[in-house]
Amino acid sequence: MESLQSKLTTGLLLVIFVLGIYFRLQTWNIPPVLTADEASIGMNAGDILRTGSDQWGVRFPIFFKAFGEYKSPIFIYLLVPLIKIFGLSLQTIRLESALWGIGLAVVMTLLAFKIFKEIKVSLLAGILVLFTPGLVSLSHLGFEVVVFPTLIALALLLLNSKKEALIVASGFIWGLTVYSYPTARLLAWLYCGLAVIIIIKNNRDRIFTSAVFIITVIPFIVSASQNMAIVLNRLSQISILSRPNMLQSLLDNILKILSPQFLFISGSRDLLFSSQFRGLLLISTIPFLILGITVLIKKCLVKDRWAIFIILATLISPVASILTFDNQPHLLRIANILPFIIIIMVYGICYLKTQGNKVLSSLVLISFVIEATLYTLDFTFRYPQRAKLDPGIFVNAAKSFDPIELAKFNL
Repeated sequence: MESLQSKLTTGLLLVIFVLGIYFRLQTWNIPPVLTADEASIGMNAGDILRTGSDQWGVRFPIFFKAFGEYKSPIFIYLLVPLIKIFGLSLQTIRLESALWGIGLAVVMTLLAFKIFKEIKVSLLAGILVLFTPGLVSLSHLGFEVVVFPTLIALALLLLNSKKEALIVASGFIWGLTVYSYPTARLLAWLYCGLAVIIIIKNNRDRIFTSAVFIITVIPFIVSASQNMAIVLNRLSQISILSRPNMLQSLLDNILKILSPQFLFISGSRDLLFSSQFRGLLLISTIPFLILGITVLIKKCLVKDRWAIFIILATLISPVASILTFDNQPHLLRIANILPFIIIIMVYGICYLKTQGNKVLSSLVLISFVIEATLYTLDFTFRYPQRAKLDPGIFVNAAKSFDPIELAKFNL
């Protein structure tokens, strides 16, 4: 009977996992607006496909000049084959985002299985990814930032391998994150440095991993040295470092990020980055988060290298967001923290499963399923209506583009 119950539970979790994937792929038109960033990304990818040059005539650039910033290349170049197959459209751009979001769910499932050796816990890790509001919003927008969390998860998976080649390959993945989103141009160095110092024990592996990372970021270093605008343009516009009230801004940003309003209640103030039905996370995941933090702190006290790394990486993840001032708290600048939060939650789930009361565990999991369902229904049916009525969401729309350029999209 217990074996049958276990199989039924696993089957149910697998069904929820598949439904989460279906949800990502079928709701591509939410939010219902082509944004300026999506238009820029799509046009550059389309121009690369047709001419091998970006919209400014630069052949196969490493970074793409855009509106006061330079966009990262991974999302744009991987969009090229999708445009070749499906044509240039908002749906094609958001398909890539959905695929990155699904990829994150798969990688986190594999990572959880690597750590906990338990299929149900692993599936719950993937389900958390598929129904966490912050990650849902990310994978419904054709923005380059969606690449960053998935590469982080992949690097963590490689670090958990016992094979030297895969551990060293994590240095390549950390290096690739530099080409995923502007915040990664700062944080990649910190993440890789922490991994090399804390997780990797073998000195030879440390040297090889560091060398692979440095080789991977050399094109970025060369590009930045030749054109500092790649690093400084956007930073100079939004950094708090030049503001007279810098310390106050720093404290305000920290408090905003840690606020229940942002984390659990309504998320980012910009309706483009949050449905406002919930915050960055679902309220029902609070027990997972608290238990996970408790477990990892206990592991840190006995000098568990992995636990120390996860806690420190989580603490440094909001750095880029904290150092900026506009539209705070901002989902895109703190998206990189989400893989670490998912890992922490999975530790909490595992503890609840093995040490907690079965009735309490069931109630917590049922409340999560109910809230995730309500969130999904709201996102699918009510959020698009709120978005259409909110004038603020169209501030980011591509309406300022040349109509001839916009005509390239199959809208």
